[in-house]
Amino acid sequence: MDLFFSEKFKNMTILVTGGSGFIGSNFIRMVLKNSDERVVNIDKLTYAGNSENLAEVAHLSKYCLLYTSDAADE
Repeated sequence: MDLFFSEKFKNMTILVTGGSGFIGSNFIRMVLKNSDERVVNIDKLTYAGNSENLAEVAHLSKYCLLYTSDAADE
């Protein structure tokens, strides 16, 4: 944990795919709570991903949810 939040990784934007699920949302909340890094969450919001999982951080300027359709759909 110390390595992740060290000076070496300051001023980053962290891209999380599937961040609205159980594991991803907990990871995003941990990052936003323990650092000043920006987080971009790309999620399809299916049965496992729910935007309500991150309702408490949705208002933060350093958090962004990008909804996407299935990358396999053409």
